[in-house]
Amino acid sequence: MADFRKMLFAFAGLVTLISSAAAQSTNPLTCTAFVANQPIMRQEGQTEPAGDIIIQCSGILVGAQTGAQTLSLYVAGAAITSRQLFTGTAPSSIPTEAALLVNDNPAAATQGFLQNGALVFSGFTLPNPGTGVPFQVRITNVRVNANSLAAGSFVTGTVLATFPVQNQSGLVLGAVQASLSVSVSTPITSFAQCTSTATSGSSVTNLKVSELVNSAFKAPASCLGVATTGCATGISNATPGQWYQNGVNTESQTVLTTNSFTGNTIAVPGQADAATRIRLNFSNVPAGVTISLPVTINGTTTGGIQGVLNATASDIGAFSIVSGTSVSLTSAGSVTYEVRVQNGAAIDSFTVPVTVIYTYTPPSTPNVGSVLVSATYAPTSAETTTAVPRFADTSVLTPLFTIAACQTDLLFTFLTNQAGFDTGFEIANTSADPFGTAAQAGNCTLNWYGTGPAAGTATTTPSVAAGSYYVNLVSTAAAGFQGYMIAVCNFQYGHGFAFISDGYGQPGKGLSQGYLASVIPTPALNGGARAANDASKAANNSSEALNQ
Repeated sequence: MADFRKMLFAFAGLVTLISSAAAQSTNPLTCTAFVANQPIMRQEGQTEPAGDIIIQCSGILVGAQTGAQTLSLYVAGAAITSRQLFTGTAPSSIPTEAALLVNDNPAAATQGFLQNGALVFSGFTLPNPGTGVPFQVRITNVRVNANSLAAGSFVTGTVLATFPVQNQSGLVLGAVQASLSVSVSTPITSFAQCTSTATSGSSVTNLKVSELVNSAFKAPASCLGVATTGCATGISNATPGQWYQNGVNTESQTVLTTNSFTGNTIAVPGQADAATRIRLNFSNVPAGVTISLPVTINGTTTGGIQGVLNATASDIGAFSIVSGTSVSLTSAGSVTYEVRVQNGAAIDSFTVPVTVIYTYTPPSTPNVGSVLVSATYAPTSAETTTAVPRFADTSVLTPLFTIAACQTDLLFTFLTNQAGFDTGFEIANTSADPFGTAAQAGNCTLNWYGTGPAAGTATTTPSVAAGSYYVNLVSTAAAGFQGYMIAVCNFQYGHGFAFISDGYGQPGKGLSQGYLASVIPTPALNGGARAANDASKAANNSSEALNQ
């Protein structure tokens, strides 16, 4: 009887093995990887969100598949920059905010550790219902340094797992595109150094900041299921897969509000520190000049939601709007704005009104020169290595406006000291007048064009005081010259006269002619386009511009 029972148990075991083998042969575990979304990655960004990798599985687990599993993610050509959750000395296996979710269960998220450039998720188990019911594995909160790749590149990843995965390599995680544009329209606005602006200042409205792709400006930092600025009711970054849905455009990915990630006393995994910030940098600001910008700027997008920028107190940390209605700079510095509302369906752009205020203080305040501006996303890696998002500084300086020296440009159309002729010429500084004009003084640079030893050279006069004049002969200033001369005088309201003679009053002599010098509109105060200025002057039949 005992032998019969042994045989019965052995038979039962054999049936179980046969059944298991049959199940394996008819319904083995099959998994296929794909990327749920392929977002645009800003080429300026160093922590750009990568698309979630989804691994769809079906079949029955057997053997080692029923135990603890490991999955590694490798990204080609770009460093993985998911937020690192540690303080002090970096361990060999760095805990990050990257997460692996089985059947989108955030409560049982498996933390990703950065090891030798790859994200490694260890110790998770796969569902084994025994009937081959499909299940899903999601890899989320992966960020990469898109700035290391050229615009137009694709970021690809490869997964290696202890369970079989098809389509494991060449997974497109996103496309890299340049996304920020700053431009200054021409001609560049110019101000005369010796002409004070009004107390309220003069506005320069030719600075434009815009996105190059409609998802570049992201606001707010995250949506958490309630209707807030930029978020629809029911949309939440805390729900896996919603961070990249249509109508959601935040800097955060999957926000894991409850987790037991190793070493995490730093931040909520998946949640960004701020919405998109843009820093405007101003340099070469002369002493005595105040630049003022509004605290709030409305976007120029038409249709849908109008974008709004608000000035924030810092590049890093929580948003804190600057008090008052304007931000002022009296020297080189920057103003940072955060995107508070954005239109994800169109290109957002912002025209920044810059107000310039200064009072002329003789002899040279403010200094002459071009004030430069640039723009970059903020914060940059030079400011922080831990903030999310963070960016490379891709700013390029460009002239915003110019403070030009007060000057008069005079054209003497014909001067000669040849064939027995000589020419006397005079330059008057008429900035002393009964109209309250600020008195100015300065020298004149005489530029000689024609024939003779002085042709192609320039000479400089002594300083000409307001209410005074400079008088000379060509035979003294440029002996043997014949041609025309342009005098660049460092004061406004200069005028000139020339008198050509062959020695009038002497026996056999009697030829003479006088004329007024023409005032050329100063190129530095007119966008540098002398041709257009001359044409305008000709159209107005004006030989002298008395407003110079």
